[in-house]
Amino acid sequence: MRLVNAWIGHEGKPVPTSKGPRYQVRWLVSPGAGRPPVERKRTDFRTKAAARFFIERLEKAEYGVEGWRIDENGQPTDEPIGATSVFGALEVYVASRWNAVWKVASRSKARMRLVELVARTLEPKSDREALLVVLEDQRPDRCRPEPRTPVEWAARYLRDHGLRPAPAELSEEMAGGRRWIEARSIPSRRSPSIT
Repeated sequence: MRLVNAWIGHEGKPVPTSKGPRYQVRWLVSPGAGRPPVERKRTDFRTKAAARFFIERLEKAEYGVEGWRIDENGQPTDEPIGATSVFGALEVYVASRWNAVWKVASRSKARMRLVELVARTLEPKSDREALLVVLEDQRPDRCRPEPRTPVEWAARYLRDHGLRPAPAELSEEMAGGRRWIEARSIPSRRSPSIT
């Protein structure tokens, strides 16, 4: 996919929607192989500045800036590619985003990036949503509940070990949480290798 053009539709004025006036971004992407460009549109921008920011992201994706690219649906994305597991995908994402490895000082800042990445690399959707809900309960403080189910152990694993190299020994429950994530990791289904 290649970006041909992007603009704010309706002469730069908002369009009425059920949620109130919204700005619409329209863009053309070329699927290549001599096929004609395809128009895409999004109408969920409250401000013109937000619509312009989306156009900037499209332009970054066109030129591959800061890890952005245009996916097969013609949308801008910075999701990592070429990884064999969700943990490998995290390393690719970090390298493309910050050109560094995780450090202890940046770990808390990075946890939400991990949550976003895991949410995008798990299937089915029901498991992805369950993990996101439980991750909130398993935040690293003294008040979190003790895990009981596999998804709760998966959330505990991500909160406690997900940003570190795999420890030599994990408890059986914690290792089960890691396996729960690996079994649902979309990239791991493409390759038998799990990092």
